Amino acid sequence: MNRYFFQAVGILAGTAMGAGIFALPYVFSEVGVLIGILFLALFALVYFGVHLMYAKVLQKSGGGHHFLYLAEQYLPRSIARLGSFLIIAGLLFALLIYLALAPSFARLLFGIEGIGVVFIFWIIGSIFIFLGLSKQSWAGFLGVVAMAGIVIVVLSASFGKEFSFSLVKDVDLFMVFLPFGPILFSLSARSAVPQVVSLYREARKRRRGFSLPFAIFTGTVFPAVVYVFFVFAILRLSPQVSPQALDGFYLSPLLMKFLGALGLVAIWTSHFVIGRNVRDILKTDLHVSRMVAGAVPLCFPLVFYLLGFTDFLTLVSLAGGIFLALEGVFVVTMWGRVFSDSRWYWVRAPIYAVFLLAFGYEVISYVSGI
Repeated sequence: MNRYFFQAVGILAGTAMGAGIFALPYVFSEVGVLIGILFLALFALVYFGVHLMYAKVLQKSGGGHHFLYLAEQYLPRSIARLGSFLIIAGLLFALLIYLALAPSFARLLFGIEGIGVVFIFWIIGSIFIFLGLSKQSWAGFLGVVAMAGIVIVVLSASFGKEFSFSLVKDVDLFMVFLPFGPILFSLSARSAVPQVVSLYREARKRRRGFSLPFAIFTGTVFPAVVYVFFVFAILRLSPQVSPQALDGFYLSPLLMKFLGALGLVAIWTSHFVIGRNVRDILKTDLHVSRMVAGAVPLCFPLVFYLLGFTDFLTLVSLAGGIFLALEGVFVVTMWGRVFSDSRWYWVRAPIYAVFLLAFGYEVISYVSGI
């Protein structure tokens, strides 16, 4: 292991750890912590497989290609176009999720919330979408530091608190699937895999190679371990947790303001980095005009927020159970087409099952209003 290994792990873990962490304490409390942890462990293995499959496809392609290029190469044209739409829609949904979280963190920091907060957050985040990449290079690091700060503060505050929440709950079969979408959203880091593969190639050129599968395994599992500690800490502080996690307990006013500031920094950096990513995909890969490419990440999230898509848990569940589940299906299908003779070809079936179950549950629950 060397610095390239730790860089690869850090990039993958840092990409996965985002807004999804704030939904996990609530969904775990609804289905039982034990079931939540079992699903988290299972889905971490699923995403280890998906991330590794995507890395293998990237290695086979011989270049630093985007998902859309690979989809066009290895999937039928109509499916590739659907994949392109889902990637962009999923990223736009992530921007919408950050808008939905902004009032919660603003309330902790400033004691205010409402549509005005959303507009201010949207304006500040949108300005940075159009800055040069050199001015954004620190954003990922700053976001990871902010997320780490939130976890550390919550863990520290929970020391000495008794865990009075039941590990097992009696829930009906349909409710058991509640964690699927939020957990998938919390573990997905497919967009970081090309950077991991690039680091792997550079390390080999410098004769400082590392195990790519082990780096991907560590970078995928590490967030899951952090999530377990975070869930236990939140439930120690407040067994009656809210869907936004940090809304459901009270610490000293100074600590609550600090958590609010860290939360705003974390979602702000993620907001404009993802917005820039959407803009670049539209402009470079789909050859959309510069004006339209810039307008899409600006307008779509705000318009949908104003239309009433404001519930954080619903948005996270749909993003994970619909967009990321289908993205995972496409990655596994691409890998299967490239490595049809692999001895691990059979793992496609259980991975497909997880993603399709998540997709089916989210569609049924959203349509039926459950």
